Amino acid sequence: SGSAHPNNESGWGLVRAARASGLPGIYSSPGIQAWPNPMEEWVRIGTPDTSTSQASHLEVFTSAGQPVFSGEFWGNTTVWHGTNHDGLPVASGIYILWIKTPVQEGSVKVALIRRN
Repeated sequence: SGSAHPNNESGWGLVRAARASGLPGIYSSPGIQAWPNPMEEWVRIGTPDTSTSQASHLEVFTSAGQPVFSGEFWGNTTVWHGTNHDGLPVASGIYILWIKTPVQEGSVKVALIRRN
């Protein structure tokens, strides 16, 4: 079967994470911002895209490229609450936020610091 499909072992998820890593020559993300960074409980992600007629997508990966969270949002900002697909808090670490809007896609790295 030669059809392409999402695959977190060797497919789209890891490719997106590699692009999002910010390594020179792989991908740049002008205009995508995350604040506060480092984050403790949540981070707001903003893009220069002001389109509200189509959904934008957020995907979150660990620094090792493992998918953590994905969701849709409308407008040019959203919030990630430092949780995984099941709504459980993720560990402290570096996370890569991959954003795809109707007019651009790109990434930003954030540091999550949990204080217990």
